Formats: sequence, C-alpha cells, structure tokens
Amino acid sequence: MNDIVEDVRKNGITERELEKTRNQQMADLVRGLKTNNGIAQQLGYFETVGSYRDFFAYAKALEAVTAADVKRCAEQYLKPAGRNVLVIRRKEKK
Repeated sequence: MNDIVEDVRKNGITERELEKTRNQQMADLVRGLKTNNGIAQQLGYFETVGSYRDFFAYAKALEAVTAADVKRCAEQYLKPAGRNVLVIRRKEKK
C-alpha cells in the first residue's frame, strides 16, 4: 500500500485513472438519487459538510479536478511523517 501512495506522490496518476475515478464518483452520485431516501441522504450529507447547495456544485468540481491536482495534493497530504498505519492480524486458530 505504501508503494502505491509513494508512486502517486512521485509520478501522479494517468488521465485514464482520473477518468475512471470521475466515472465511479458520478455513478455513485446518480445511484444515490434513484430513491427518495437516497436523495435525502445525499442532501443530508452535503448539508453536514457544508450546505445542500454544494450538492449541485459537486459534479462541476469533480470535472474540474486534474491529474496535476491529485499529484499536488498527494505530495502535500500523504507524506510519510503524517501517516498512521493499522495492521490487523487474525488470531491464530487454537
């Protein structure tokens, strides 16, 4: 996992990876709008992190992200000194 993070910090991501991620995010957003409950959850989420109006700006903001933005943020926020690593081990069978 650390190798992947370091690769993104050093080399960034490809346009294909960025497009795939955008597509997944947009699909999740649209799937969340299929029911009244889903709409309420989406609007409630955006209200808790800002305002319900942010819901409408989300798709535009998603499209505006570039591979260079991802690399810059990875370099800034995914530094080794700021990482916490959780290792989960199964109990040995008796």
